[in-house]
This record gives sequence, C-alpha cells and structure tokens, in this order.
Amino acid sequence: MDTKKYEALLASINLGSFTKAAEILGCTQSGLTHMMNGLEQEFGFQLLIRGHHGVKPTPNCSRILPHIQKLVEANTALDIEIKRVNTMKDSVIRIGSYTSIIMHWLSDAVKKFNTDYPNITFEIKDGGADDIYGWVMDGTVDIGFLSRQEEYKTEWIPLRKDPLLAIMPPDDSHTNKLFPLTEFNGKKFLMPSYGLNKDILRVFKKYGIEPNISNSHVNYNVILSMVERGLGMSILSELLLKGRDDNIKIMETKPRIYRELGIAIQSHKYATPAVKNFIECTKETVAEKYK
Repeated sequence: MDTKKYEALLASINLGSFTKAAEILGCTQSGLTHMMNGLEQEFGFQLLIRGHHGVKPTPNCSRILPHIQKLVEANTALDIEIKRVNTMKDSVIRIGSYTSIIMHWLSDAVKKFNTDYPNITFEIKDGGADDIYGWVMDGTVDIGFLSRQEEYKTEWIPLRKDPLLAIMPPDDSHTNKLFPLTEFNGKKFLMPSYGLNKDILRVFKKYGIEPNISNSHVNYNVILSMVERGLGMSILSELLLKGRDDNIKIMETKPRIYRELGIAIQSHKYATPAVKNFIECTKETVAEKYK
C-alpha cells in the first residue's frame, strides 16, 4: 500500500511547515505542495490552511486525521511483518551497544535469556552514540543500548543513571571527598569519544564549565593511559571504570553528574515478541546488579 501522501500530510501538520516537512521527507517543497494539491483533489475538500505562518489542518482534515494515522501505522506494521517473513529475522535479535554495556550488562542478560529461549540467536555490534542511533532508525538493529541523546527521536526505555566521575593523574593534589566541576575550568581536558563526549559536553554547557579541551577524541583506554602519565584530566563513567585497576585518581564530582543509559527502539509496540521479552530480561538483569 502506498501511503506516502498520507505520511507527507501528517508530517506537514506535525511540523507546521511544508519546508520542514520536505526536508524530513527528502523531497522538494514544490513536490510536496503538488502532492498535497493532488490529495485534496482526490478527497474532494480542502485539507490544509496555508499562510505566512505555516500550515494547519482544516476542520474537515482534523475529522479524518485519526483514520489516516491508523492507516499509516497499519501500513508500517505490515511492511515490518513482510520484511520479517522475507528475511527470517524472527529468530535473531540484532543489537547495537556501547562496549561497556555489552561487557557488564548484555553478556549476563543474553546468558539468562538463552536459558529460557535457546533457539534465539543474537547479532551484537558495538559503536558510538551516532552509530547506534543510526542503526536503530534505519533498521540495521532491532534495539540499541546506549546513553540518551535528545536530538534522536526514537522511543526510549531508561535502565539506569550512570555516574560520571572525574579522573586525574595519581599524584593529583585534591584531597576533598568531592571534585568541584569548576576545577575543570582552564585545565587540560582529554575528551573521550563514542558518545561520552556528548554526555560530557552537555554537563559542561549546563554548568558553564570551560576547560581546555584537547582536539583528540579517543577511546577510554587511551584516555586512561594518558591521564595515568599526567597528560591531563578527564571524565569517565562508573560503568566504563568498573573492574579496572589503573593507576589514576577517581573522584565523584560536585555537583554529582550522570548520563542516562537505556534502550533506543523504533517502536516497542511493533517489536517482535522475542525483542520485547529480551528487553524485559535486560531490565531485570540490570536491576538485580544494583540491589
């Protein structure tokens, strides 16, 4: 079923603009306008009120919008089921995740899940925040395990707040229990990559912190090695540091700061039963670890 016109109508109304809707849909504004004109001719009445301040639905359009929404959702569900039949993916759960989550959460969750569902297999790939959100949105993976990034519009299932901790060279002179965030101002700061940089920059912006950030964005193993040798300071998460024995100084910050770890998914409603069950299994596994 071709629902592109209906999807374009919903996008135009939700965004209040042909320009924004065309950008999201990957078409020209004139093409979108032509599409809406054709839809109005097909329906036999005006659908949109158009003006300098954008577009909004007419009363007649508002009356049929719930039915159009249901039609688009039903078509999406149909496409998903057809894809599953053709690719035989019901027995496979595809996951994108941070390495730290794979190591400390997912390995246990997969083991527990396979006890009850031995015929389900997993395809797991690690990546950064942008990678994983992209995989979720284009269907490369069924679910993503990572930190929440507001700019990506996926469904979100929170799992746990992961504390962000200050890390310094072993000879650092701070003796207080907590490390003031203001102490980062003007200091050489080694910025991690793979999404943690987004979490840290969000904190710096919130509290007005302006460190001297290194141009290099590297993985946390390199960060730890550089901090250990006195080449700067950084911030890493509690989960990343779990089980390590590096020669560094680790302190909680003042104020305490966190990143929210959880699950990104296109649609929990239309997920396979296997995916839904694995999400519940993971939630239970994580909760048990922090009792």
